[in-house]
Amino acid sequence: MVRRAHVGKDGDPGWYRVHRRLSIGITLRLLPTPVRPVQVSLAMMAVWLAGAALVAAPGSAANLAGFGLLYLAFLLDKVDGELARLRGTASARGVLLDRFHHRLVEPTLFLAAAWHDYARRGDAAVLAWGFATALLANVIEEHQQLAPYIFLKRLREDGGVKVQRPATPRGWRRARVLLRPLKIFRTPITVLPLLLAGQLGERALGRPLVGATLAVSAVGLTIYLLFQCLDYYRFRLDEEFVEIALRHGWPSDPVGARRRPTGGAARRNPSAAAPRPVPRPQTPREEVAR
Repeated sequence: MVRRAHVGKDGDPGWYRVHRRLSIGITLRLLPTPVRPVQVSLAMMAVWLAGAALVAAPGSAANLAGFGLLYLAFLLDKVDGELARLRGTASARGVLLDRFHHRLVEPTLFLAAAWHDYARRGDAAVLAWGFATALLANVIEEHQQLAPYIFLKRLREDGGVKVQRPATPRGWRRARVLLRPLKIFRTPITVLPLLLAGQLGERALGRPLVGATLAVSAVGLTIYLLFQCLDYYRFRLDEEFVEIALRHGWPSDPVGARRRPTGGAARRNPSAAAPRPVPRPQTPREEVAR
């Protein structure tokens, strides 16, 4: 049951899978109940917003309770998917709710931390750092969805996608590894302890550690975003096109790259005017048979 609940999550880092050992406990307790995954998703959003509101509050006890609720919401973000996979009810709308949470609800953590620091010290600059961090984190995450979006757009509008494997230099691949740690400033499970430590340290030392944390986050995410944009333009887009094609059993040469003739050419050769069929992704059973 655990393997089925975590199918497709084998690529997660080891330190990230530790939290799934906690989430699966919640999932297995909810499995015999009538609670649906969509209800877990809605509860996740509500718990996160409540936690962000407490993080923005002035009291230390409220802040600690807020970080506790935020971690619970982080676990619920795993529970809804696990519950759907175990019951066989995974759906596109479930993924949509998940995207709503990550793009609309989670960024409130940065805004809440910035407001808390602004209310304590009155420095408006921290509000700018908080907003910049939330915006940059969203843009970086959305860029990671560019390849399937562009792939589908080309299929719908052009009838085909040219798939070719790029020759990515070793130095460029090394730069990806070196700059990848900058993404921790957009991941809730790494941002939560950083902001918690900043708030506790600020009260103990009297230094603007929360504002400094948000400023470093914004600068680090800016550097990563600039590299990410260049990386996708030069190499990563083609790499992910190849990955999509191989995953669905499509040929590695251009798929439907020949454009449909128009005008006189179409009248002289009517059969050429018909669009080339796009290969249908194979099911696992078909792949085994092949």
